[in-house]
Amino acid sequence: MFKLNRVIHRPATEDTALEQRLSYIYKVYKFESAETILAGGYLPQTVCFELKIAKMARNELRSALEFEIGSRLPIALDELSWDFCVVREEKADDSEESVQHVVVRIFAVPAAARADIIEKLSAEKIHIDALVSPLMCIDPLLAGRDIKLECAIDDFTLRKPSLDGLRHMWPSHSNDNSISLQDTILEYFNDPDTDLLEPPSPLQDTALLMLAWGLRRKNEKDLGGFAALPEQAKPVRCIWLKRSAYLLGALLLFFLVGYLYRVRSDASLRMQQVKNEKALLQDQISKLNFYLKQNSVNEKALYSLANLQRGMASPLLTMGLLAGKMPKIMSIYQLRADGCNSDLVLKCPSDKTDINQWLSGINQMEVSNIRYRRNYDGSRVLYFKLTDQSRTPLTEKKIYAGKVK
Repeated sequence: MFKLNRVIHRPATEDTALEQRLSYIYKVYKFESAETILAGGYLPQTVCFELKIAKMARNELRSALEFEIGSRLPIALDELSWDFCVVREEKADDSEESVQHVVVRIFAVPAAARADIIEKLSAEKIHIDALVSPLMCIDPLLAGRDIKLECAIDDFTLRKPSLDGLRHMWPSHSNDNSISLQDTILEYFNDPDTDLLEPPSPLQDTALLMLAWGLRRKNEKDLGGFAALPEQAKPVRCIWLKRSAYLLGALLLFFLVGYLYRVRSDASLRMQQVKNEKALLQDQISKLNFYLKQNSVNEKALYSLANLQRGMASPLLTMGLLAGKMPKIMSIYQLRADGCNSDLVLKCPSDKTDINQWLSGINQMEVSNIRYRRNYDGSRVLYFKLTDQSRTPLTEKKIYAGKVK
């Protein structure tokens, strides 16, 4: 009938004890109705009282109790939700056949209040068909713990409030025929001799049943007396933690956007500088090609051309000398800029032996330190050093020999 979900910080043996106790209470009290009442902090109008009545069959007993309830409570019977359980039998003597009266405990709550609770819970997207209380006759073993029960009707999480919360939720009843719920509860919890290991009396069961054990919701303050309990400070702290987390996330997002904007600005500036450098160097290539097309290329003209741009003297001089000696072989087609230094990229043989012979054929020049390696894109990069008759090194540059399959 009952299944108890695992609760943190509670041994499994205690779970078993709670399940057995709940099943025992349900079996002993033999609750009549499957649709019962939630007696708790959400329903302060709940009334609970005991009544001694002649022993009779259960169907006859319910009819008799309807009359008693109608005469004791100032609410029409059709406006009440109620249930009962047999607490004990009273005997005239020790024989079993002498039982003449039974004591029953009656739970009653206005149907309008019950419907109001169901409506509020439905607004919270919690669908229930009935509110349960006698099925959950809470035992002292449950005191001070959060328990979730799964019964035949629905799932509920039960919680015991503080004594201050009880005083706030349950004023003493003025009806002499009913038990004062506040007095009963406070008397039970203030009793130093209460032994939680012993089976509770029916009155203790009722007192615990009528505690503010109810549906545990996020917005409990909107549904009933739980707003006055000290436990409500926890959601407030959670709200501030969430707000702090949102603020921290907003600050991080702000700094991230600023950083990305700065990186993009720096990249745009760098790209513009590269474009300007390429445009200037392309102009140098055009001028050099113009001189190479002439048969009267001389070193003086090349030196003058090289000085047109700072940092371009060495590569322009070297390539100009090569082109001046063998103008029909060489043709410049690309220029790559790296800061202030530039590489003139020439069309030349792709084989190392041919390159060596080609460079050695230049009059009055000595070629040394010839080496090349394959670039990541498949092209060969050639390195060499040219020396004139005075053995003075002119420059060491690299030439792209084209992609080699």
